[in-house]
Amino acid sequence: MFHLPLLTQLDVRITPMSLISETVRKGSSNSGHQVGVGYHVSILNTSDSTVRIMGKKWIVKDAKGRTLIYESDQVFSTKPLLYPGQIFAFDGVQDLLLPAKLQLVFLVRDEQGLLYHTDPVSLFFNHR
Repeated sequence: MFHLPLLTQLDVRITPMSLISETVRKGSSNSGHQVGVGYHVSILNTSDSTVRIMGKKWIVKDAKGRTLIYESDQVFSTKPLLYPGQIFAFDGVQDLLLPAKLQLVFLVRDEQGLLYHTDPVSLFFNHR
């Protein structure tokens, strides 16, 4: 298995926003209520080098004990370039069966073309 080195010069933060809405999911009779939960993500480049965010990976653990993995080779249809001291930020909403835990990791390329991953950041959403 191939493991990428950790890039510690990116300060990644995820903070919760308010619960957006409650939606009953159609399908199986034992499907529960999912709640749209909002979050804010910010990434600060604290290094002396320029880096490009190449993609992201969400790991979601929900109330049913399922682990769902969402990977993307972009961040909102782009691969942001972060100069030293620059911040990239975005907001999002995810439908979750609460309680749930979100974990986020970014794939990053440095100026020499080497790939790294960021330290995982987590956010826990409990019942209202």
